[in-house]
Amino acid sequence: MELTPFLADRGLSRRHLLKVGAASTLSSVKGMQEFQHLEVPSLDEELRAYQLQQLSADQRLRDRIHSFRSHAKYVERVRERFLDCLGGLPDKAHLKPRKVGTLHRDGYSVEKWLFQTLPGFYVTANLYLPPAASHPHPAVLSPIGHAPPGKAYAINDNYQARFVTLARKGYVVLTWDPLGQGERESYGAKTGNHHYVQGYQCMSSKHHLLSYFLHDGICLLDYLCDRPDVDQERIACAGCSGGGAITNYLSALDDRIALAVPTSWIAESTLLTDDSGLHTESWFTGLCDPHGPGTDQLLACICPRPMLILGNQLDSEFPPESMHRCYRTISKLYGQLGSAGQVEYRNVPTRHGFWPEARSELYRFLNKHFEIDQDSNEEHVEPELEETLFCAPNGQVRNISGSQTVHTLNQIAMNELATDRLVFHQISPKRRAAAVQSRVIQRMSPDALKWNPKIHEAITLSERHKQLLVEYELGFNTVVDVIGDQVKGSRAVVFLSDSNRFSRECAARLAEFGLTVYLPTMRSTSHRKEILAGKTWLHRRRQLVMNCAMLAARITRQVCAVGWGWHASVAVQEAACMQSELYTKVAIVSNLDSIESLSDSVESMHSMQLIPGFLRTLDLALLPLGITSPELYIAGTQRHDSTPLDLDAMQSHYALLMHTRSTLNRPSPILVPHQGAEHLEMLGSWLSGDV
Repeated sequence: MELTPFLADRGLSRRHLLKVGAASTLSSVKGMQEFQHLEVPSLDEELRAYQLQQLSADQRLRDRIHSFRSHAKYVERVRERFLDCLGGLPDKAHLKPRKVGTLHRDGYSVEKWLFQTLPGFYVTANLYLPPAASHPHPAVLSPIGHAPPGKAYAINDNYQARFVTLARKGYVVLTWDPLGQGERESYGAKTGNHHYVQGYQCMSSKHHLLSYFLHDGICLLDYLCDRPDVDQERIACAGCSGGGAITNYLSALDDRIALAVPTSWIAESTLLTDDSGLHTESWFTGLCDPHGPGTDQLLACICPRPMLILGNQLDSEFPPESMHRCYRTISKLYGQLGSAGQVEYRNVPTRHGFWPEARSELYRFLNKHFEIDQDSNEEHVEPELEETLFCAPNGQVRNISGSQTVHTLNQIAMNELATDRLVFHQISPKRRAAAVQSRVIQRMSPDALKWNPKIHEAITLSERHKQLLVEYELGFNTVVDVIGDQVKGSRAVVFLSDSNRFSRECAARLAEFGLTVYLPTMRSTSHRKEILAGKTWLHRRRQLVMNCAMLAARITRQVCAVGWGWHASVAVQEAACMQSELYTKVAIVSNLDSIESLSDSVESMHSMQLIPGFLRTLDLALLPLGITSPELYIAGTQRHDSTPLDLDAMQSHYALLMHTRSTLNRPSPILVPHQGAEHLEMLGSWLSGDV
């Protein structure tokens, strides 16, 4: 098949190609030529094309919305998908609100509050109040951005100026320190721990990191709604940058927010995908999918409530042209629902932030929709010192005895998940494989098992070496090297490791055992892009293994699979769970014992944690239960510090697996407590049937 038409059909061109391949290390195999270069579209371009396709499908759903009833159904699906990405929200606890001080100022006052949105999980908040009046006031819930001083930030795009001016205009304003800033820097001077390290640790766990951010906001919204001096029908949410993100998310989920002003944040989902500065609390899988948690979909959940999208002409991270395209898309939906006048877009001549020009637009929009007769936008504010606004002892919640952090809450959550997984010990051995397979399917896309690999180009390099351009999923391609005698009916091995170079070295040696080796080239990009596109490293590796196994099954009934390394071993195990009928032998080498263990330290951050929701279904010791292949080989299982388990530890770790296979009269798994390239000889002998 010609490659150029194949690319053109997908809107790609030669300039987007990435050459895949490297000089061969297979010289030890007689007659083997050097690896050639087959041209493949770049993974980034494939991900972008896939996202655009998904966004188009979602836009077609919104184009069919012409009634509040059909809109409500769409919103319900988006919210359901969003919350599923987050693992839901933590259960609400009694806030135990405690006022720790009051500042009386000219035309307003500031109350200092401590809340517990979860037991021991303290939130430091300032409540700005207008002079007392006989009627309830409109209110503004004000999540903030990534300024280190948190709610006390008072330079440049001055947060305090906005809060004070709104209070003087007659608004109740509630603002709080987000995780990692102000008085909630729980790990010392390491702000990135919340936004990156804890984000990694939470990704595979019970609750996504954002769930803690949103839980705080929803609990504080509860508090506002309970105050007699707040008009529950006139509660707005307005925040900038990271606070703009929280404004977008909270307003999309909670209809009690009557008006939303996301500022310096709104951008197309494809632009967010490319944004290297995007914090992990905004990494949601399948951002562009129909009903996914992307920009257009979440804005549609705010519709038809009043919304002002505020941007900055000099903002390179959230550029006005992208923001304006989002506005045009959402204003179309407002028009379909007869609410065109409810949404506005303003682009002020400043750099990123909530500068005076943006604040003026905020005041105007609030006054218009909440019917406040206040035309003046003058700001006369004397900012408070950071310590004057402190709510916690010495300005840090970590100084409160028994205070919890995201890390400690995640430890509790993982213990709960581990308890839930004990069900595998309670069900019958016959049902365990099906139960594991069912849980693997939960994390797979519905069509993952339906795709048959397509060979778009093939090159014969020698009698014992072919190279294939394989479409292993619609729109996704890679090079697969087929190495060995390739005699029909011979034993085939799908080999995947964490290193393409190491895979090539191993393939050469395994081919000498009379095996035909299928060697997929693993391509990668940033984990952020993979997650937001819904094509994680595990998803794509698993699809590669499954497709190579299907290719091998076209010429032989004896298909084996080898996963070598922390990442590859998980992909091979999941593929074997889904295609047990294809494999006669499965080998797992140098695998990790537990993803949960990677979160033991507050500082641990590893790409193995970036499997959304993995621990909600399984941990790694249970995964082999789903493999029903006749023979199973596990070698060199490692702890999170890369030290291998000895034989006793391996037998203990896989006790349930060994008991299950014994009960079902399957061969016991071969457990080998060592690893390394020298282990290849034993593996080759086992795969070829010599041992």
